[in-house]
Amino acid sequence: MFVTVLINNYNYARYLPEAVDSVLGQTYENWELVIVDDGSSDESRDVIEKYDRENDRVRAIYQENGGQASAIEVGFQAAKGEIVALLDADDYYDPGYLQRIVEVYQEHPSCDMLLTGLQEFGASTKKVLSYGISQLTDLGFTTLGAATGKVFMGERTSAVSLRRSVIERILPLPFHEDWRLCADWALARATCLARVRKFYLPEPLAYYRIHDSNSWMSRDLDPCDNHSFLLSCNRLTRYYSDKFDYHSPLLGRKSLPYLLYKEARTGDKPESILRSYIKAIKESHGGWFYRRRYVSAVKKLLRRS
Repeated sequence: MFVTVLINNYNYARYLPEAVDSVLGQTYENWELVIVDDGSSDESRDVIEKYDRENDRVRAIYQENGGQASAIEVGFQAAKGEIVALLDADDYYDPGYLQRIVEVYQEHPSCDMLLTGLQEFGASTKKVLSYGISQLTDLGFTTLGAATGKVFMGERTSAVSLRRSVIERILPLPFHEDWRLCADWALARATCLARVRKFYLPEPLAYYRIHDSNSWMSRDLDPCDNHSFLLSCNRLTRYYSDKFDYHSPLLGRKSLPYLLYKEARTGDKPESILRSYIKAIKESHGGWFYRRRYVSAVKKLLRRS
């Protein structure tokens, strides 16, 4: 399997060598590295050009500043790999990262997108193993759950990889200005709505740097920021719901509570996701009888999880 590692960079010249070196040092060797510089004003270009000159597997793309979503889209369009693995310029990979994710994709053809655990370092040092999962898990689909605005499954950028077929379904990424930061949230929603089957690997194979220059983590959000972010999320959900036609005529004669229950059964969803489905069913359009019936059905799944 040929893998493209995609690094998006903006003014992280001081961290970029550690990210690039972690790719060069992978035990898996069938890869290329695409670095998209998003109009940096520091010494990033000098750093990138050095790696570009010295290694044939490194390709550099320079663009005017357009934000993280814009840089990721440009990288997606340039990627040649069957699998594309994302890496923020201030993070780095464990040497076995690519080998491990390739094994998962080869052993599980139904896996469209793989999320892994994270190891935070810097100002905070802790393992981040989301969803309370202890082994490789098929999370199934969350398409209609995402269309209701209640259910999403994703992870921070450096813990995300996906098949080329997924990229073809979600491009073009809309509303770049909305996602100049935290494009991983946009990617999580877009892939849910594109009917992408996600797996979770609870191994902290990506290292996520916590520092005072984190574009999103270091921000103090006021109510206006939160409201703007919510509007951006809703706008993105409406865009992909329209694109994939997730509206009531598509549902045919089946009730939405029933379809949400059927989707909740896909994969082996953890407790936190199943509780989101209960909320989605309770607030969905449909008769009281159907809502009550399928809330009870999801609660049975919850007891088994």
